[in-house]
Amino acid sequence: GRAAALEGDPEGHGRMGGWQIAGFLLCVVIATGAQRLTGFALALVLLGLTSLFEIAPLPDVANVATVLALANAAIVLRGAHKSMDWAMLRSTVPGSVFGVAGGLLLLGWLSTNVTVLLRLLLGLIISVCAIVVLLRVEPLPRRSSRASFPFFGLLSGFLGGLFPASGPPPVFQFYRHPHPP
Repeated sequence: GRAAALEGDPEGHGRMGGWQIAGFLLCVVIATGAQRLTGFALALVLLGLTSLFEIAPLPDVANVATVLALANAAIVLRGAHKSMDWAMLRSTVPGSVFGVAGGLLLLGWLSTNVTVLLRLLLGLIISVCAIVVLLRVEPLPRRSSRASFPFFGLLSGFLGGLFPASGPPPVFQFYRHPHPP
């Protein structure tokens, strides 16, 4: 960010100062509050706020957001294994693995070559994910085709690798199905 540039590190990869750490922790608190209220968006809010205030490089914040999201998912899913639709999950995960690789590659390239485009893409993805998650869709009369799950898995993985925003695609796909949430 700006503080690192002032300390002679124009790339912004220097150590965070006290104000940056405090600002980052405040962003984590706000993002966690948003997650608590809405049930989603921890990573998107954290990335959006830290990018808006240029607190830390996006790839570093993406890594922290991924760790926070994984810890959150482990806590939430701890008792949900009995109600999990394992067939949908098994159909979705393989595409997600490949998508993460593509998202990480694009994140690395954009953060090295076109940081402005990376920030614009983040804003676009935050907007699109918010719209998709807020859409009120009617449940489908029957389960989608088997091919749709790997597609949503691929999209989820790509967004998870690029920005830890893997949630909206499977949420959109899963909650449309005629089974209990």
